[in-house]
Amino acid sequence: MCSFTELSLEAIQYRGEILSLLKSFTDEDFMKAHKDADGNLFTIHQYVNDFICDDQHHIGQMKNFMSN
Repeated sequence: MCSFTELSLEAIQYRGEILSLLKSFTDEDFMKAHKDADGNLFTIHQYVNDFICDDQHHIGQMKNFMSN
């Protein structure tokens, strides 16, 4: 089982890798439609916005955990 610190550092590392990849995309890449496994269309722009909201939720959970 990972410690809280290890988990936090791993999350930071992966977020950095995601940011590096996102920086390589053009505006067209962000708006290009892709199909998910269910055949629903999405764009990288939509995906990133959803990812940010999900991350903010988990950050709140971590802050709550750390304050207890």
